[in-house]
Amino acid sequence: MNGRRVFERAKDEKGAESRARDLLENWNRGVPPSIDLRPQDYLRLQRTRDMLRPFKVEIDEVAEQFVDASHILGSVSLVEAARFYRGFYPERQENRTVEEVVNEFLTHLMDGSSQIYIKDMRARLGQLTHSFSCSLNQLTPDKLELFFDQFRSKSPRTFNNFRRAVGTFLNYCKKKDYLPEDVDLLRKIEVRKERIQDVAIYSPEELALMLGNAPQKLIPVIVLGGFCGLRTSEIMRLEWDAINWKERYIGVRGRISKTGHNRLAPLCESALSWLSPYMRLEGKVWPESTSVLNRALKALAEETKIKGGWRRNGLRHSFCSYRLALTQNIQQTSIEAGNSPNILRKNYLSVVSMSKAKAWFGVKPQEIENVIMGIVYDKSK
Repeated sequence: MNGRRVFERAKDEKGAESRARDLLENWNRGVPPSIDLRPQDYLRLQRTRDMLRPFKVEIDEVAEQFVDASHILGSVSLVEAARFYRGFYPERQENRTVEEVVNEFLTHLMDGSSQIYIKDMRARLGQLTHSFSCSLNQLTPDKLELFFDQFRSKSPRTFNNFRRAVGTFLNYCKKKDYLPEDVDLLRKIEVRKERIQDVAIYSPEELALMLGNAPQKLIPVIVLGGFCGLRTSEIMRLEWDAINWKERYIGVRGRISKTGHNRLAPLCESALSWLSPYMRLEGKVWPESTSVLNRALKALAEETKIKGGWRRNGLRHSFCSYRLALTQNIQQTSIEAGNSPNILRKNYLSVVSMSKAKAWFGVKPQEIENVIMGIVYDKSK
């Protein structure tokens, strides 16, 4: 002890061996064979070890954690910090992983949200769970900032869509009390400015060309998109019995719409004329796959020599533009198209003239019995 050799005596050989084993065991546990402690220090050491035993940690580990925490907290006590933490994160929620809560959120969406929206959220939030295999309460603004760095090279719209998806998920967590209400984990992720681009639409002449040359099975797709404003994904899920021929509307149910909300799309005179030969059909309007539909539409655009070829969402963009010009009513068109008034105002207002709008909705088949004979413009519109 203190650099000097220390000898101990035992009554016999068995006692000496027992003492040697005790010293060796203490040494292996990191306890020096001889410690010059006062009785009160020894009692304090024993009491400390007894308190730590249920937690299965050693005294030096506790000391290290205390020092590290004190550097972070400053004058705030560990007990005060722990009480603050427990106030935000109840013990029963503490070990919920990001993946568990994302799966719960996606299940929640199934009650009322469209399959399109759920699929989009599953894809975006899947990247979140892939990046964070940890408990939800370990997410921080800094960690999410690093997560969003991978999307910096994407377009502003794509970036903002990811931010919106994560924000929706985090708001759900707050409503369920999985996260504190006043903690903004996205505060370092600024919404990027999106450049307003002109929407690509077709002219009435191009619509007439497509309808006049389209194969019979493709005509309903063009009509529903161009005259009724349905999205391609909605047409893919639409069945013929959703069309009310007598009252002239299409019931777009929430389960097939992008927004998850029901809406009634108008069935104008021209749409009714084109679709009349299909009135007795049942089942899906387009029974084949999306890829088959896309190939057919692209081939039609090439065949009719449409300038620029097939335009993605071009029929729906055309409907919104011409319908808004015709009605001059943003609220009405918003309800019919299943779009927000702000989107209509930003992308479709004052895009086309009234005369062009009348020409668009005046494109009719020359003969109802043979819908591909030719096109005329209804001058009464």
